[in-house]
Amino acid sequence: MPPIPTVKHNRRAIRRQRELLGLTPERAAEQAGLHPGTWRNLENYDASNIAPDVSAAKLRRRQCGRKTLQRMAAVLLVEIDDLSLPEITEAAS
Repeated sequence: MPPIPTVKHNRRAIRRQRELLGLTPERAAEQAGLHPGTWRNLENYDASNIAPDVSAAKLRRRQCGRKTLQRMAAVLLVEIDDLSLPEITEAAS
């Protein structure tokens, strides 16, 4: 089975938009068809700051699948790009 495409999500944007809409994490998760713990984990985990010693199991729990982020974006009435961190590429030397 191919790996699930993941997206670096922006936890601050997710929380800010959810609060703007007056939703609790539990209600937003319910509307998105997600477990409330999943929603809370994604709001509390900063995808831009991965410690080098994070185990593979913990890393999988902290990653956000593209489909999950699409469901979250639909509930939050935004585009998926509004909840994603920009990809950083290194310039050639």
